[in-house]
Amino acid sequence: MALAEFPLRPLYLETNAMKTTFLVICAVICMFSATGAFGQAVLSGSTFANPVQPVDHPYHSSFEGMGTEQSLLGSNNVLVGHGEMPLSEAPLQFHEVPLGDSARALKQEHAAKKKSHVVWTN
Repeated sequence: MALAEFPLRPLYLETNAMKTTFLVICAVICMFSATGAFGQAVLSGSTFANPVQPVDHPYHSSFEGMGTEQSLLGSNNVLVGHGEMPLSEAPLQFHEVPLGDSARALKQEHAAKKKSHVVWTN
């Protein structure tokens, strides 16, 4: 195929095609946005039919005496636990395995695993 078989289009035609495509896409997006906004406005109903009335609190700023004390536990009894101690004073109950022992166990596991018969060196 020779180069002469393909006719060359002028550059301004390609530029105009891109501009029109861009403008069409923008117009479609604007139409969808306007349709969605109109749908939300229509479905929400008229806000002027029932204006919002602030709640009235007539005794909000009046002075009154303090209320009586109430226990959150439901009773006025004081609860005391006997024989309890802080966690920081409790003796440690776990045994740490020395690092050397864990390394030896890992080395024995590695030695017991099946080895490859072929060794590749590059």
